[in-house]
Amino acid sequence: MIETELAAPDAASRAVTRDLAAFAVNVDATSIPGDRLELLHLAVLDTVGVAVAASREKSGRIVSQYAQAFGPGSGATVFGCPRGARVPAEFAALANGTMAHALDFDDMHTRLAGHPSAVLVPAVLALAEEVGSSGDDVLTAMAVAYEVVHRVAALMGYPALFAGFHPTGVWAPVGTAAAAARLLGLSIDQACMALGIAASQAGGLRANFGSMVKPFHAGHGGMAGIMAAKLAALGFVAGDDAIGGPNGFVHCYGGDRERIAEVVEGLGTRWFPLEGYSVKLYPACGKTHATVDAALALRGECSVEAIDRITIDADESVADVLPYSRPATGLQAKFSLEYAAVVALLDGKAGLAQYTDERLADPRLQDLLMKTESRLSPGNTEEQFFVNETVTLHLQDGRQLTNQVAREAGDLGQEVPREDVVRKFRDCCEGTLSDAAVDAFLAGWETLATMPDVSAWMRGLQGAGADSSDSPDACPHVRSDAL
Repeated sequence: MIETELAAPDAASRAVTRDLAAFAVNVDATSIPGDRLELLHLAVLDTVGVAVAASREKSGRIVSQYAQAFGPGSGATVFGCPRGARVPAEFAALANGTMAHALDFDDMHTRLAGHPSAVLVPAVLALAEEVGSSGDDVLTAMAVAYEVVHRVAALMGYPALFAGFHPTGVWAPVGTAAAAARLLGLSIDQACMALGIAASQAGGLRANFGSMVKPFHAGHGGMAGIMAAKLAALGFVAGDDAIGGPNGFVHCYGGDRERIAEVVEGLGTRWFPLEGYSVKLYPACGKTHATVDAALALRGECSVEAIDRITIDADESVADVLPYSRPATGLQAKFSLEYAAVVALLDGKAGLAQYTDERLADPRLQDLLMKTESRLSPGNTEEQFFVNETVTLHLQDGRQLTNQVAREAGDLGQEVPREDVVRKFRDCCEGTLSDAAVDAFLAGWETLATMPDVSAWMRGLQGAGADSSDSPDACPHVRSDAL
């Protein structure tokens, strides 16, 4: 056997893991800035809504079926399924987290190169329901998770992205483990182990963008973090420098170990940035939103029949993230600049109904899609914090109509008012939850910070027309005999 010499752990790298663990379990909830809590409160509603909407999708049905077939029991609610569809928290985090990202309608944060809430909201809610945590506990655990994620992602988020990983799947287990350590009341030593166990479950490949596996990265990350914390609580042991060590999490995903001390600088006093966070109004990759806006601005200036061809000028950095110039499925269409322009021009909107296999198959849409091309050129290379996309309609009479949208990549074009997030939630729940259930959930959400136990509130996310059976087969999404 060939032996290789590994770099020895050092005090600094051990300190990073331990400092993160100590922060997770000991941070004073009153030190969390109010504007961060407001953001997290809004993220709960937005994320739950898009997850409920995805419970009707094929990927949502499959992952719900899996969770209930292999993890039945009293614990946490699987969103959109009837009463009795409750499973251990880690399985609920898997199902609900996957659904939260399945429509690509969940929020995003540019500085993370990913989607924090799709992972952290379902996981925290699931474990909080299982252990009977308060609403204040939920928001505090979410703040802990967001902070840990932002600090590790600052060093390895974009390096991991450029290496072909999906950053959301990379940092998801670590952030969730920090939140779970808080909710389970772990000691600092146990929280260190939880972070180490979680770090070894990190991963997710960009090769799976445009498939069901991309949202699975979010669900799996939530499941892995909860499992890591529960194992640590039972005495399972990991390395004590798994986050900052020379062969640890940050280093292996491309982070600069020379800067490892930055991970814990100001921990507990300097909180994660609000800049770069956005709620989505279109259920597609955020890199397509500027093109949607540009196309919508041009709509009405000419008839579709007058268009000879369409060009989209964009930064070449979008090529790997948006590889589908001719998407074959509604999922792939979410990662296509060409489709984004065409469907916005034809429909005048880009909602859930625009990103389906049925809409993609429309002959008129396909005809215009074949006349559309992207022209990519070198542009911003510094962490992809800027987008500059131009849609040009080349008309049959020789005229050209052009609209350009240039902005921060995390800025999806407008501040989303609170009432719009509430409206989005209602729209997402239509057809799955009754009007009474939606109203009840919203009423509970308004008072989340003072709710003594979130368990009953979470059970309100069970689907309309539910019965009281405890059998997984009570859920219309599940047939355990098919597995």
